[in-house]
Amino acid sequence: MVYEGKKAGLLNDQQVNDMMERYGGPILLFVDHKFNREEESEADRFALYNVIRAGYDPQGLIAMLGRLSQFTGNPTLVEGLLMNHPLPGERVEALREELKQNPPPAGLEKDSLAFRTAKLGMRLLLPAPPPPPKQPSPQW
Repeated sequence: MVYEGKKAGLLNDQQVNDMMERYGGPILLFVDHKFNREEESEADRFALYNVIRAGYDPQGLIAMLGRLSQFTGNPTLVEGLLMNHPLPGERVEALREELKQNPPPAGLEKDSLAFRTAKLGMRLLLPAPPPPPKQPSPQW
C-alpha cells in the first residue's frame, strides 16, 4: 500500500521512509505474532503460581509488572491493537483478580537473603554503554 502510493506519485521517498520507520515494525510484528494475548495471560498465571510454588510472595511479580507501565507509556490505539502482550496495567489487574479468587498461603518469602545479595550485586555493575548511533534508513 505504501509503495503503491509512491508509484502513483502520492508519496515521496521521505514520506515512504517515515511511514516504514513508524509503522513497519508494528506491522511486521502483527504478521509474525508468536502468541496471542490469551496465551500471554495464561503465561502470567503460570508465572504467578510458579512463584507461589517456589515459596515466594507473588506481590513481587505484580509489583514488577506494575513498574513496566512506566516504560510502556500510553500506546496509541493502533499500537495497543498490535501488541501481543496485554498492557502491564491489564496484567496487574488480572493477577490481582486471580489472587482474590485463589489467595496464596500465608508465610511466603518476601525478601530472601539471595535476592538482597543479587540486588546489591546489580548496584555494583557499571552503567550500560550508550546505544550506537542510528544508521540512516536506506533510500528505496
